[in-house]
Amino acid sequence: MVEIDVDVESLSASRSGAIWGDVWFTMNGDPFPERGWNDLVIALLVEFQAALGVVDGGDSVRRVRFFDGPYWVEFESLGQGGVKISTNTGLVASCGKVEVEGLVRRLGELGRELVDACAAKGFEGSDDVKRLDRLSAR
Repeated sequence: MVEIDVDVESLSASRSGAIWGDVWFTMNGDPFPERGWNDLVIALLVEFQAALGVVDGGDSVRRVRFFDGPYWVEFESLGQGGVKISTNTGLVASCGKVEVEGLVRRLGELGRELVDACAAKGFEGSDDVKRLDRLSAR
């Protein structure tokens, strides 16, 4: 089982406008990179959505690197809507079509939550927020 979590209360913007927040995967009960991992959350969620969409569409493999730290997640098509998700720390989970659809839906929900939270904090002008808003179509 694979889940992705974001703590919208943790959002902050740097002077450059980059938006940071806590984001992590839970794979078969194990957090990755770790629970409460702080990274460029908006940009990362955009990359997760794009990669999962491409792989779910039949392309073979997409790797997404976290922006902070040496971590990455790899999405590999298993055919017929299934996806294998692995990390550079050795965590591996295979998702069937139903679970992939749920993960895609969850990424969209998280995207909308993040866009709303960014608007509430005055971060809505960021290009990453605008892109996430488009990907997380309401």
